[in-house]
Amino acid sequence: MRFSSFTLLTVGVLGSLACLCVGGLGCSASGGKSTDNPSLDGGSGDGGLSPGDGSSLDGGLNSDVGADDSACANVTYDGKKVPASLLIVLDRSASMDDAGKWTGAVAALKAALKTADDALPVGMLYFPLGKFDTSKTLGCILSPTAAGCPALLADNGCKDIGTTPAVDVGPLKDTRAKISSSMDATKPTGDNTPTRWALKNGWAIMTTLPAKGDRYVLLVTDGEPTTHSPPVGGLPEMSIECGTELDMEKEAAASFKATPAIKTFVIGAPGSEKAGSFLSTLAINGGTRRTPTCTPAAGDCHYQIGSGSFEADLTKALADITGKLATCIFEVPTGTDVDPTKVNVVLASAGAGSDVLRDETHADGWDYTDGSKTKIELFGPKCDSVKADPAGVSVKILLGCKTRVR
Repeated sequence: MRFSSFTLLTVGVLGSLACLCVGGLGCSASGGKSTDNPSLDGGSGDGGLSPGDGSSLDGGLNSDVGADDSACANVTYDGKKVPASLLIVLDRSASMDDAGKWTGAVAALKAALKTADDALPVGMLYFPLGKFDTSKTLGCILSPTAAGCPALLADNGCKDIGTTPAVDVGPLKDTRAKISSSMDATKPTGDNTPTRWALKNGWAIMTTLPAKGDRYVLLVTDGEPTTHSPPVGGLPEMSIECGTELDMEKEAAASFKATPAIKTFVIGAPGSEKAGSFLSTLAINGGTRRTPTCTPAAGDCHYQIGSGSFEADLTKALADITGKLATCIFEVPTGTDVDPTKVNVVLASAGAGSDVLRDETHADGWDYTDGSKTKIELFGPKCDSVKADPAGVSVKILLGCKTRVR
């Protein structure tokens, strides 16, 4: 009799179960897991994944996953989802107090976070911090070489940003109430919009975050950023630290390409319309362009909110963003017995399984997230099916047979 290379047999002998493994990996009757490698046992090792129940592809799941001609081992694990993490970088400059924008933003953020997944890690950072003394600026403009004035004019509030979040990034079940209380206790302040350092500090916070999943910064702003002002008309050079829009665009791209990568969502509130091209370029360079055909010229690669229905539009945009954070990333068991060239993936639904092929084009299949090969990500329709029915569709990670590729 010939079995599919990913069929694990359990044999009943006098009421006790014995596990038949192929290819040399040890296993147990209860788990279908390796006993030779602790990191694969019972979800207690690296990754904390749950093993199958020792039957064909975990409890009667029917699938023939690319049988090799040679015998191979079989270990089946329930895929453990890796959540994304989000830091909201919220503009609280004085202009946010106009036309009810601040109260609308607070209400929309509360509504979005109320319905978001409890496991989604979220934190909050405001800008500006409100500690820059603008009263000294005028004196330094009149006497730019006076003691302390060169440094003050170079900064001009550009770095008036917290280096730690107002609310640390953590699972929403722990941070939801903290973020809500923090917003209630915060008011708009400050004449500048120091976007560059708000993003730089936000990216730095997310870089050091101990997270396994994707990392995101969400910029919500209502105006053009404060930028570097060269000397002109008798006025001294100012706001050097604020940089230019081009500086910020390049820094967003660098953050997205860094390790770990930080992606940047952008929402433009009323008042930011003139900065539409810049904000869309930030979203493109930050890896979150809304559609494949959007352009900076059209200003449609970020979320632009109108003034007519600000709160409703912002609520819709936030819901769309939190939906995109629903992850399709899963952990892969690690250890000396795990061969990354012998990993396969199956989607399980209603007792049946469908193969998911490795697809390095990321159109419809799975691929490793990085060179460590400790996490996989689903793409295209496969990811869509998991997001559409997270309770009914589960991911199975199978170890031991040659990876099937598209």
